Amino acid sequence: MTLWVGGSVVSGLLIGAAEFFDGVADMMERSPGGDAFAPMFRQTADVFREQVGTEFREAFEAPYTLAYIHLKDARVFSPSGGAMPQEGFWWRGRIDKVDGFTIGSLSIAR
Repeated sequence: MTLWVGGSVVSGLLIGAAEFFDGVADMMERSPGGDAFAPMFRQTADVFREQVGTEFREAFEAPYTLAYIHLKDARVFSPSGGAMPQEGFWWRGRIDKVDGFTIGSLSIAR
């Protein structure tokens, strides 16, 4: 998915909240000193997994608002076409800050 957010272009693979928080926890566990924070991200992923069964079913019965969008292997593209960083990262943004979107990801020609 490619998003236009406040004048920036962000592109990556759209994922759910539980996968996002698990991925960040994995990254933290591999980072020096990050393993102290990983359990917090794992607990947050567990909360989202528990809610999937009830809240998403209820979403079809009552108003339900999703507040955040999650991407993995995300990149921010500059107006010149380059991506920062070259390697993808975990990205979480507020849906109400997205100016536009398209289905599909941008990539860098190598």
